[in-house]
Amino acid sequence: MPRTRRNPARSAAAGVLVLVVALLLPTALAARWVHDTVGDTDGYVAVAEEVAADPDVQASLVEQLTTRVVAQVPTTGIAAVDDGVQGVVEQTVGDVVRSDTFATVWAEANRVAHATVLGLLTGDSTRVQLDDQGQVVLDLSGVADAVSARLVESGLLTAEQVPTFDTSVPLFESSALDDARTGYEVVSFVSTWAPWAAALVLVLALALAYSRGLVLLWTGLLSAAATGLVMLGVGVVAERATLELTSPTLSPALVGSVADVFAASAQTFLRDGLVISGVLVVLGVVVLLVERAVRRR
Repeated sequence: MPRTRRNPARSAAAGVLVLVVALLLPTALAARWVHDTVGDTDGYVAVAEEVAADPDVQASLVEQLTTRVVAQVPTTGIAAVDDGVQGVVEQTVGDVVRSDTFATVWAEANRVAHATVLGLLTGDSTRVQLDDQGQVVLDLSGVADAVSARLVESGLLTAEQVPTFDTSVPLFESSALDDARTGYEVVSFVSTWAPWAAALVLVLALALAYSRGLVLLWTGLLSAAATGLVMLGVGVVAERATLELTSPTLSPALVGSVADVFAASAQTFLRDGLVISGVLVVLGVVVLLVERAVRRR
């Protein structure tokens, strides 16, 4: 049986389509993560709960809240006594931050704050609630109540002496989220259409190629490489976000820890791309073996 003469242009077109699919896969996954996490309240709160469990975040919050509480507690002017008071306050705040009460308050505060985040990203000003400095803040008043109750129990203060503690925690500068609005709109579009586009382009590549096994194999290999690069890029973006979102009133440690947890969540999501790539590689090898057996027969 004479061998079919191959058209180089057809093979080149199939190769270009394979490259397009390889780029679309991690792009679609990254966009879907943004849509499902940043754009969805439940997804956002789920990652925020991971943030609350991060030891670095807890340490930063304990430091901030202890400073604010100590500033409201009457001083004696005796250094040893005042240092002892600070130690009691720090221990009390730490116990509260590591308790189930804090986890509940944190989740609810992030659920409320998410409305503001989404309002800034979508341009819906009716959902935006900022503090006097134009920042998105978490209202942790429930933590203040728990700290006050424990300070009274310790005998450090009486119920009448308990002052009003400011336990609001700034998260982001609103201007930084305003700047991200266009990017969020693009990501929303990509998250909807990129998976379909990738599937369609892959079908076209399979239709054009002389060897479907090679198409699947190279699509898997290139997709894995592209996904790995995107995962590395997420870490770089997290570092840049930390620098851009940090301000004199925002704790670099807190912002950095939040960015790291969100980056880890995105990278976990992107691992699905590696799994899909692996499946394509295995499927490609199987199809290649079948194609070779058919040619021999």
